[in-house]
Amino acid sequence: MTAISRGLGKYPKRELTKRFHSQAELFRQAAARYIAGDQAILAYQRGFFELLHKFYREAARGQEYVLHLIV
Repeated sequence: MTAISRGLGKYPKRELTKRFHSQAELFRQAAARYIAGDQAILAYQRGFFELLHKFYREAARGQEYVLHLIV
């Protein structure tokens, strides 16, 4: 947990933007029913990244695990 948490903390924010733009068309299609516009999609992705980082930070602090479930 600690290594993942540290890694997420070091992950450059500009890389999220770069990855978004490299796959923008796929993100637009997937989000079309829920979120409109590149800036809104990117803001959502950044928020999710921050939430994921928070889960890992707290898990590392408490020496616990993070369970990922993708439905």
